[in-house]
Amino acid sequence: MACLVLPSSAATALRGFSQGFLLQFAVKIIPSLPRLLGKPSKFYDLLTNPHNLQAGIFLAWFMSVFKGTCCLGRWWSGKDEAAHGAVAGVLSALSMYFYSAPSLALYIMWKTIESIYEKGCDDGYLPRIPGSVEFLYAVCTGYLFHSAVWESFNMKPSYWRFLDRLTWSR
Repeated sequence: MACLVLPSSAATALRGFSQGFLLQFAVKIIPSLPRLLGKPSKFYDLLTNPHNLQAGIFLAWFMSVFKGTCCLGRWWSGKDEAAHGAVAGVLSALSMYFYSAPSLALYIMWKTIESIYEKGCDDGYLPRIPGSVEFLYAVCTGYLFHSAVWESFNMKPSYWRFLDRLTWSR
C-alpha cells in the first residue's frame, strides 16, 4: 500500500507537463504547417506560445495532485477507498486555473456524468437505459443549441461550425 510520494509525484508532474506541452504544441503546429513551409522562423513563435506552457502546467498539476492525493489517502488510512479519489478529483480540478478552456471543462463534465451513470448501473443503483450514451450526446448538443440561440455572442466559432454541420446548414 505504501507509495513513494515525492519521486513518483515529480516524475508524474514532469510527464504531465511534457504531455500537455507537446499536445498543445501539436494542436498549434499542425494547422500552421503551410505557413511554416513559407516562413520557418514562425516555428520558434509556435514553440514559445504561452498556451503550450499553460497546457503543460495544467496537466502536470492535474496528474500529480490527483495521484499524490490518492497516495496520501492510502498512506493515511492504510487502505484504498473511493473517498480518496473524490478528494483527489476536487483538488486536481483546481488545475483548471492554469488552463481554463471551456470546451475542456464541458468535456470533463459530460465524461464525469457518463462515468457516474455507468458506475451507478454497474453497482445496481441505476437502471441501464438503452441509448443512454446517445441521450447524453443529445443533451450536450441541446446545450450547444441553447447557447447558440440565447447566448450566441458567447459561442466559439468552432461550436457554431459543429452545429452547422450537424444540421446540414439548416
